[in-house]
Amino acid sequence: MAKIEVDVTIKNREVNECLRTQAIVQENSIKYLEKDDTKVVFDYNKNKLIRENTTMKMTYYFDNNTESDILVKDYNRHLKFMIKTNKLKKKDYNLEVDYQIDNDKFLYRIEEIK
Repeated sequence: MAKIEVDVTIKNREVNECLRTQAIVQENSIKYLEKDDTKVVFDYNKNKLIRENTTMKMTYYFDNNTESDILVKDYNRHLKFMIKTNKLKKKDYNLEVDYQIDNDKFLYRIEEIK
């Protein structure tokens, strides 16, 4: 289990968030904590992103057109939706994913700081 420093970016038309944080690299995944205590895990083998906090758990699968899920914990309800993956680029622990939910395009990026 190694610790690395990363820059994480999430962008769409309305949001452009960047975060520099410590991440834990374990087997084929990377884990980090966002400012609002949201735990994030990206599995490089399954191309799966999980973001979880006290109110919800979001599970995104990046593999062409795939069904993904948001669990709203207070109501124990699942919201299903489709993700279209336009680009998925992985090298070492760096990651770049361009994806689309309905007509909204997103960019998710993890860059290791060396």
